[in-house]
Amino acid sequence: MRFLFMDFLNSEWRDGIRDDSLEDRLDKPGWWENVMADWGMTVNRPITETDRKELKALRSRLRVWVEKLAEGKQLNEEDLHQINTYLRQVPVYRVLDSKNGGYGWKLLPDQSDWRWVASEIVASLAELLVRHDAGRIRICENRQCLWVFYDESRNRSRRWCDHRTCGNRMNVRKHRQRKRHSKGGQPENE
Repeated sequence: MRFLFMDFLNSEWRDGIRDDSLEDRLDKPGWWENVMADWGMTVNRPITETDRKELKALRSRLRVWVEKLAEGKQLNEEDLHQINTYLRQVPVYRVLDSKNGGYGWKLLPDQSDWRWVASEIVASLAELLVRHDAGRIRICENRQCLWVFYDESRNRSRRWCDHRTCGNRMNVRKHRQRKRHSKGGQPENE
């Protein structure tokens, strides 16, 4: 299951191997355009440095909220106040349209600007909190990754963003560490 706020949070990308591998994709040319197209959003002006700083501040707040939720904690009144402030930033109106032989609602913003994007990012978190299980929000246990994901496993036991990459890396690290300790701390040949 995908959520816009998770794609946004994961714009702080790490390679999962090195501590110093942080790449901020918010600064990467073309990243925003791809994300916006992927989510069917169009903004009426290019992103400015001020917009980028505000979005990075939002990302920091989102990270705090997601960390609380991933730890099984509840958001407090101040968190909810901040979320609601973002949700109120841009007025929207409803449009009825035809959809697959039926009808559906669309919510459209009065202005398609970066404040609207921020509001939609926060709305995706609110959508998860209202319609899905916040107890399934996870942060990859690989400290060199920290990818945010939604755990759809039956028993809610997923620990890694991807078992083939981070899961495998962490298992190899644990194996090597056990091997080192069994040899009395001797470094092994790789």
